[in-house]
Amino acid sequence: YRAATIRRICRAADVNVGAINYHFGDKERLYHEVLHFAFDQVHERHPIREPDPTTSVETRLHALVSGLLSRLLSARASWHGRLFAREFADPTAALQPVVARFIRPLVTRLEALVAEARPDLRPERRRLHALSLLGQCVFYKHARPVLDVLYGADAYGPDDLEPLADHIVAAFSRGLELPHE
Repeated sequence: YRAATIRRICRAADVNVGAINYHFGDKERLYHEVLHFAFDQVHERHPIREPDPTTSVETRLHALVSGLLSRLLSARASWHGRLFAREFADPTAALQPVVARFIRPLVTRLEALVAEARPDLRPERRRLHALSLLGQCVFYKHARPVLDVLYGADAYGPDDLEPLADHIVAAFSRGLELPHE
């Protein structure tokens, strides 16, 4: 992003240089729109289903973890995943609205499930538990090159989604001291 010029972008897209200014105003706004478009596509292709709210916390956590892993593991070789990784590693002004629209709602759901499961925990402890669960899921995305070397390119991919979700939710439930189903 930082090294790309409007001229270079337009040349690669085979469009007039004025197109970016006309449609987006500037390169920064174009980048914001591309980032939001990428997140929208991943969310549409891999929705996180909302199970019946009367089901157990663990069942709802499992649905959330399965959906999140589906998103993370599917973006492995896509331009979406590379774009997200680049933005997270070297953030721009686009990160704040992305977090507000796409990431904060997920973290809020996790914190609410932790609060429901363990209402005795202080908010800071709930946050730590929620972020730990998120970190376990994100690990399988960001440690991909290491996992490929350790276990091969086919290990811990989309076909392993349910066993991974089962493992993560079981470990998380033990950490919260919940009865495991």
